[in-house]
Amino acid sequence: MAHQLKNSYTREFLAPNLVQVEVPGGFPYEAFDGEAHIKPWSVLTLVESGRAFTFNRSESDPNHSFLDLGYLYNVGMGFIGSGSTIFNKNLYNTELRKSPLTLTKKLLYAGNSSVNLLTQVLHPDLTEPLVECQVQTILVSRETRKPVQLPDWWREKYQKYSQKEAALNWRLNQKRPNNLTSYSLTIQPSDCDPYFHVNWSNYLKFCCDGLLGSNLKSSGLTVLKQPQIKIANFTFLKECNAGEQLSVIFWTEGKELCFEIENQDKDVVYQAHLEVH
Repeated sequence: MAHQLKNSYTREFLAPNLVQVEVPGGFPYEAFDGEAHIKPWSVLTLVESGRAFTFNRSESDPNHSFLDLGYLYNVGMGFIGSGSTIFNKNLYNTELRKSPLTLTKKLLYAGNSSVNLLTQVLHPDLTEPLVECQVQTILVSRETRKPVQLPDWWREKYQKYSQKEAALNWRLNQKRPNNLTSYSLTIQPSDCDPYFHVNWSNYLKFCCDGLLGSNLKSSGLTVLKQPQIKIANFTFLKECNAGEQLSVIFWTEGKELCFEIENQDKDVVYQAHLEVH
């Protein structure tokens, strides 16, 4: 993946726990809706592209992999456990051109089998980050798909940069009320990643599709404006694969939205709490 992105992205390793990526083109065309508003999940896709570009070694830079994660992924896989994203209101300002952008990635926490990385999306015209995204990644076995311990050599090299209080293990605390909205969808092959399960960034898309799709069904409205999310907290509980049927269940609490996505066995596979601007 680093090889495919090298003509669009450049990277610089600033410290053992910090890397910077320049994205001159900014968000791609498909990140915007018909009125040039950012689709919220495209932010997570951008974060994911930066992960792929920095984790993997490239032909021009074969000896560098951020946090040596490229080496770890040769023996295991990185599954997303939970995340938290802050969206600056300027992200939704159509007068602000969304390029060029700079991504910084920093190690915040390293546990026995997981790491929490902070990605900041920076814009040259802003003093505050356009986006701040924390993602807790769990190293799992390729055979069992269960968590495995980070190697001793890795922890000896990187755990000194870890902040114990930065561990991310979010869960939805709000209980389901009686008044719920549900929206059904089928996972498409294009929703999946090289691990053959739904890519973590697409679950926010499912939430937005459920929100807009249920409004279309109930009111007949044809307005497809995406929600201007301010904060998104989310956690992943089970894997989902192409062809599966999902139910996006949600309810509102003022300006806040709570989501639980269930698979066809009624197991909750994903939870999210969204606050909008």
